[in-house]
Amino acid sequence: MDNNFIFRKEWRDAIFWLSDSMRLQIYDAIIAYGTSHKSPELSALLMRIFNVVKNDIDKEQEKKSTESYQNATGERDIPTENNNQQSEQNAAIIPDRSNEKIKNREQKFYEKLIPFFGKYGKEIVENFFRYWSEPNKSGTKMRFELEKTWDIERRLRTWNDNQKNIIMDQQRNLAQRQNNVQPLRQTLSQDTFLMNPIKDLMNAVLKRYGKKGLEFLNIYNADFLFKNKLKVADCYFGNYPTLAELNTTFDNRFSSAWLMAQLYDLSEYCGCKEKLSGVPLRQCANIIASDFYYMKVTELMLFFRRFKSGSFDKFYGVIDPLIISVSLRSFVKDRAIAYRKREQEKEAEERKEWVKNAVTWEEYCTKYKPKHIQLSAQPKKKQQVNHDAIKATAQMIVESKMVNADTLKFYTDTFVQKYGCTPHEYLKKEQE
Repeated sequence: MDNNFIFRKEWRDAIFWLSDSMRLQIYDAIIAYGTSHKSPELSALLMRIFNVVKNDIDKEQEKKSTESYQNATGERDIPTENNNQQSEQNAAIIPDRSNEKIKNREQKFYEKLIPFFGKYGKEIVENFFRYWSEPNKSGTKMRFELEKTWDIERRLRTWNDNQKNIIMDQQRNLAQRQNNVQPLRQTLSQDTFLMNPIKDLMNAVLKRYGKKGLEFLNIYNADFLFKNKLKVADCYFGNYPTLAELNTTFDNRFSSAWLMAQLYDLSEYCGCKEKLSGVPLRQCANIIASDFYYMKVTELMLFFRRFKSGSFDKFYGVIDPLIISVSLRSFVKDRAIAYRKREQEKEAEERKEWVKNAVTWEEYCTKYKPKHIQLSAQPKKKQQVNHDAIKATAQMIVESKMVNADTLKFYTDTFVQKYGCTPHEYLKKEQE
């Protein structure tokens, strides 16, 4: 076994995506096998990758062994210096006409395409020619010559149909982008708009609200919570504006415009084929701005972050505004619990502070001696005892046969606790 081997680029590409520790293990295994032929002990995943490399190393070593054997036995001609010089001389004598030949074939190929200019148009045919006349690395053949089957008319018809599909896809994408931006135009103004909806929103806000509105959108963007490392309590109880305050500061359309930017970001994040756009986007933003006007912008951004993390329901193929509304109402319940807990904590703290300075009634009377209050309490009048009622109760308990033992015990214990004796003892005293 040789103490050297060739490390191929495709091996590096195959293990590039692994973690650092796994990549180090596979590197060590390859080096150990390539230099000493030692098989490593690896996990199932790494072993599958290593087996591919191992086969390449074995083939390379087998090739080297075969060449060494042939050189030793003389079974193949070994090129000498004289042979090399003679080959170079012969190559100099014979001119290289491969480049000249491919140019001639390229010209003939172009001439065959000229009759189709009128049917498909010169631009489409020339694009077809540029694509299929591309030479290979050695410069000996063009792309179309490498195909197993070839018919110019059929290929051109397919090429023309594909070009139409590409144009239709571009027009469809452009229409979808325009639909995404259309609600912004209806909500803010009838401005000319760009291809990027976020840029269009920025431009519309700048034109309608000036730098102040644009600055607000730049600050309170979708990454605001992450950049400022806000905790949940900060989102709920921090000093941040509500949607109602935005409408007061700017106008009643600004909160909807800000929400549309957040909803568009959510739509892009979820990766659904059909994005939230057009009328559904505008109506969803208006409903949130109208029904949840009391919520702070940080609370809504917290909701969108939790939605992205999977805390609520998910979309199935399309962005459903109804799922967003239902999830937001569930978030409002969590918000109410957080606010109630916060109020309870405040009340407990206030009570602790009140207890520190509080005094008893006796201490108050001793310290301030109010004239209208007598310190000596009047003895309370004893309540008259209705012995007949007590006797009737005792007799009922003693003579009761309809109740079970547990209920009878409960009645007896209650009588003892209130009057200091059992019903039997009370009736006996009354008879004496």
